[in-house]
Amino acid sequence: MRGLSNIIVRTIGAIVAIAIVTAAHYSWQMIRLSYPQAILLVYCVMFTLLALGGYFVLRTTAQRSYQRHRQLTDFSLFLLCTTWGLFFSLPSLYAPYNWAWSWSNEVAVGSTVRLLSSILIIGGLAGLVFSILWLGITHSTGHESSRLRTSGPYRFTRNPQILTGTLIVLGYTILRPSWYATGWLILFAILTRSMVASEEEHLRSIYGEEYERYWTRTPRYIYFR
Repeated sequence: MRGLSNIIVRTIGAIVAIAIVTAAHYSWQMIRLSYPQAILLVYCVMFTLLALGGYFVLRTTAQRSYQRHRQLTDFSLFLLCTTWGLFFSLPSLYAPYNWAWSWSNEVAVGSTVRLLSSILIIGGLAGLVFSILWLGITHSTGHESSRLRTSGPYRFTRNPQILTGTLIVLGYTILRPSWYATGWLILFAILTRSMVASEEEHLRSIYGEEYERYWTRTPRYIYFR
């Protein structure tokens, strides 16, 4: 019954998260069409709210959940998914996209840039899926901590999912380079840093010296910690 309850809660959370993201997308489009000059203001407000709210969710709420339950609760996972959903919806404010192809209809870029973008996005998605499957779905969502995984992609970096996610973000960014896109990259760095900090504290508290050895020999990302 507990397993069924978790599935139901996560399904409801996913549906609500999708509804919030979809509503935000269409609301932003209405603002953009009605008040083009308001984009910068709305963008700055959303950037600030996501930066502060994301820090609270990823650093405070998640950390508290790890400390009290030694895993992410369903509510914490829902907040985390919603935060990332809103993050990936933010570019629709300044570069409205076609849902079918997920990139801007207004972009006028050469074939080389589009090819590079496709390589980054497809490579990032493939790497992300591989990393999640290697680690395990429940482990990736903070619901299992039976053993420390240090093989496969985790042999070379402690956060392969962050690295592959960065490729996806970069791939979309180069299709519409602007100060808005630069801010999106900065926001990604803020959110990922907050999430990684909470996860590292959680793993250190569970695995102790084993994680410390892994932390010492394996970089957080690539060349820097």
